[in-house]
Amino acid sequence: MENAHDHRYWRRWYDRIGSAMAQDGEVFLLDRGEPVRIMYLAQRMIDLFGMTLCDEVNTDGDIEIEVTGLRPGEKFYEELLIGNKPIDTEHPQIMKTKKPIMARDTLLDQLEILRSHIAHNDAVAIRALLSKLVPDFIDRGSPAVAR
Repeated sequence: MENAHDHRYWRRWYDRIGSAMAQDGEVFLLDRGEPVRIMYLAQRMIDLFGMTLCDEVNTDGDIEIEVTGLRPGEKFYEELLIGNKPIDTEHPQIMKTKKPIMARDTLLDQLEILRSHIAHNDAVAIRALLSKLVPDFIDRGSPAVAR
């Protein structure tokens, strides 16, 4: 696992219902309950399978949990809402927000420009274009893109 203190939300079958209701750039936020602590979940699964955790306390355990750390570009947290003003819907566990939609032709043109920047390994131009195209993009000064 990436982080011993990580929490995640888990999809349930009804998480997929919201997309059938979407119109004109609507994005749905589905009530997913409380996040689950990943370390607890891993320990619980080991226990449920009748095995023991191998750690500092029990060096003879069956399964060791290795904390690997985040990979480059990976987030420590999970964002559940795009936009900052959710609107209630007919369903008490579904909220929605509007996300601006880029015209298809404009998007295709921008993707061609992005491909060109990638082909030329121009990391500065790639990050600048991503900042323009993705409002929530945060430039953390990633290293140059490899060819």
